[in-house]
Amino acid sequence: MEGSCMQRKMPVERDKCSGCFACAAICPVRAIGPEEDKETHHFFPQIDHSKCIGCGRCMTVCHALEKNKMYFEPIGAYAANNRTEVRLISASGGMFRAFAEYVLETGGIVAGVRYAGVYRCEHHVAKDIVELDELCGTKYFQSEISEVYEELEQCSHQYDLMMFCGTPCQAAAVKKYSGMKEFEDKLFTVEVLCRGVSSAFVHRKFLEHLEKKTGKKIADIRYKEKTKGWDRIGTIVTFDDGSLEYVSSSENYLAKLAYDMNLSVRESCYSCSYKRKERTSDVTVGDFWGLKDSSLLDNYGTSFVLVNTKKGRDVLDRISEKLDMVPSDVETVISGNKYGFNRISCSSEDRRYLWKQLNSGADIKKVTEDIKKMEDERIEHLKHTIDRDNKLLDFYEKWVTGCSKGESVSGFLIENDFRNIAIFGYGTLGRALRKTVENNGISLAYIIESNEKRWDESTEFYKVTDALPSADVIIVSAILDYEEIYGKLRGRVSCPILSMEDMIP
Repeated sequence: MEGSCMQRKMPVERDKCSGCFACAAICPVRAIGPEEDKETHHFFPQIDHSKCIGCGRCMTVCHALEKNKMYFEPIGAYAANNRTEVRLISASGGMFRAFAEYVLETGGIVAGVRYAGVYRCEHHVAKDIVELDELCGTKYFQSEISEVYEELEQCSHQYDLMMFCGTPCQAAAVKKYSGMKEFEDKLFTVEVLCRGVSSAFVHRKFLEHLEKKTGKKIADIRYKEKTKGWDRIGTIVTFDDGSLEYVSSSENYLAKLAYDMNLSVRESCYSCSYKRKERTSDVTVGDFWGLKDSSLLDNYGTSFVLVNTKKGRDVLDRISEKLDMVPSDVETVISGNKYGFNRISCSSEDRRYLWKQLNSGADIKKVTEDIKKMEDERIEHLKHTIDRDNKLLDFYEKWVTGCSKGESVSGFLIENDFRNIAIFGYGTLGRALRKTVENNGISLAYIIESNEKRWDESTEFYKVTDALPSADVIIVSAILDYEEIYGKLRGRVSCPILSMEDMIP
């Protein structure tokens, strides 16, 4: 993709677009709008060239196009818990709430994510504690963020401290926008460590599954609920009749598809430039899964906090009296959250299958189970392949060792009076066996090989289904399939059928 915005369908390549929509927010003529991908249902910005004036601001503000991002080496790492009861209803240690309450108490505002109904979530600016309540809790899918940029810009004329909380790419986008709009000095950015952002479409499919299963309509949902402890986090669903249902993590098919299998996230998540130790926000927070042997561990959830800038240090110092906090290190944080700091990948086959099935109306539980089965079959195939390779390596080692001791294959054949042999299989081992015996005066009667591409004119070739001439012995070079081959030949030939393994002591 080259050229100015007037030559592009969107400001950045599709597989690099994080869906931050800073481009749409900064466009002076409102020439950029959202377009939903028909397959994944992620949203992408599209340029309306009937309105575009070619100013290029959409490309300038795009954090994905920024070549020299400013990364900060963390200057502090901590395990931390909010001392208030808020922690009990938080996803981990309640650190978002601790930072947000401080900002509100000092006369600032907080931008975070709230539900907009049960199927959508959006970034919203909270100006008091009541509004802040809506921003708490985990949302397992991407928020709609486009309107928060201008709202923050307007608030910058009235407020001296504004906190933004979002994924690393969202925080980077807001920082870039605020720099172009000259209010970055008032911004305090808190990024939530992110593995990837799932499509709201998959969230909807998960809720539809629960509604079909129960026959009830969902009124509210709370992910990462700790009623049964932090080591058994689940989901609490509230139905429109007031009843509740606890959904275990093993039944959370949205989380499985997005975060166990990495399948429903945006394309840009696979090449995320924020998956690294160095950060771009003032503070980074997340679940401290790598924490061990700490006084803070009580199964109610603990957060890690990475302090990345002086501003981050100043704010953390001001709220420290409200926290239970102990020093840690970046390496320990990374060890328990490796996919927040390292790029993820997925099976392209599984990803295509996911979108095809969900778009055709398949139930998300069945789709997840199908993909898990496909994954298990690939793993078993890989294990089988590795096992076969290891057995072949063992055989090669025994062959080489035997030759070094003077225990040759030819010696075995002569000793057993096998002077006219046939070889089954003309792969690497079969060719090596032929060369060995012919160099030692043993005649080759013929070769059994089903793959005609391996045939040559130097000897007679037969397929396993052909009538086979006589020989003193048939030696199977395909040692891993000997039992199957023996079963096919037994009764059809009168000579012995041996595996090459029988010839190596």
